[in-house]
Amino acid sequence: MSASTGSEDSLTSFVPEKATQLANSVQEGVFSFYDRIASGEPLSDIVKNGLNTTVENLNPRSLYGRYFGDYPLTSHFRDGMAPSFFNLENDVFKTVALTTGLLGAKLILNSEITVLNRIQRKVFSTPEDIDAFGGTGVITNDPVVERIRRMHLNDIEAFVPFCMLSNMYVTTDPSLREIRWICGLFLAARFGHTLSYIALKNQPWRFYFFLSGCAVNGYLATRLLFSLFAR
Repeated sequence: MSASTGSEDSLTSFVPEKATQLANSVQEGVFSFYDRIASGEPLSDIVKNGLNTTVENLNPRSLYGRYFGDYPLTSHFRDGMAPSFFNLENDVFKTVALTTGLLGAKLILNSEITVLNRIQRKVFSTPEDIDAFGGTGVITNDPVVERIRRMHLNDIEAFVPFCMLSNMYVTTDPSLREIRWICGLFLAARFGHTLSYIALKNQPWRFYFFLSGCAVNGYLATRLLFSLFAR
């Protein structure tokens, strides 16, 4: 019998077994609930005890140990069959992770700045926001809020492909110097784009920063595809 056939047989027996075990646990809980009500125990005590038990049982380690303890999720690649690029001991991945974290923090900050300006300027696009924070009516064309919103949208359009491509590019085992140049150029381009869009409000520098970010993403996509098809 091949290894794959053995794995399929193991999985075939594993799924019904664990499903039955889970169904039995639910059934026992329901029966216990009705028995305690029938015995006259106060409903508040039953609910309190049930919540405590639920919190304990929903602990991820407890759930995994109960239903999947015999099936560890660690990959066989960790035994040395293939290198792991995605760990913080790899300086290349650490650089990409730091860049991704900074970009994510910027997106969060963009949202907060948008909300703050909407509240300060009483610019809302839905009636319930007007009822909660005040205002004269629905406004969708405030120049300040719209400029910030468009900057945020532009960031999302650039950040999403960069985060996907850069993390996949790590698997091609690039040099640390190359990945530092890539991440540094992209960060400089995007923060420069924000500065020229919100504060300086000038062209053509905003366009140059935008093109620089697109060039980095294009480089990553090209190198990644080349690495895939060259193997």
